[in-house]
Amino acid sequence: RVKIEKFYSISAIISIEASMDKVPAIVERAKKSQLVYLIVRVHAEKNLIVGVVASNLDQINEFVDKNIGLNNGISRITVHVGDLPILPNVK
Repeated sequence: RVKIEKFYSISAIISIEASMDKVPAIVERAKKSQLVYLIVRVHAEKNLIVGVVASNLDQINEFVDKNIGLNNGISRITVHVGDLPILPNVK
C-alpha cells in the first residue's frame, strides 16, 4: 500500500451545494484528479462531498477553483482543511 504521507501533507473535505444538473459534471471533473480520494452524493443541504489530499493549501485552493468554482448552479462551497485521512489497516 502506498503511504500517502510521502506525497501529501494535508487533506480537505469539500462540501458543495449545487443544482442537481451540475452534480454529474462536478463528479466527472473530480474523478479525473489524482488528489481526490472520496466522492459522495449526499441528501442534505449540501449535495456533494469531495475529499482531497494535497501538498499544501494552495494546491487545495487551485483544485477548488479549477474543478468546482462558484459558477452558475453552484450556490455554496465549504472547505474543511485538516490532517491526512486515517486509513484502515486492511491486509
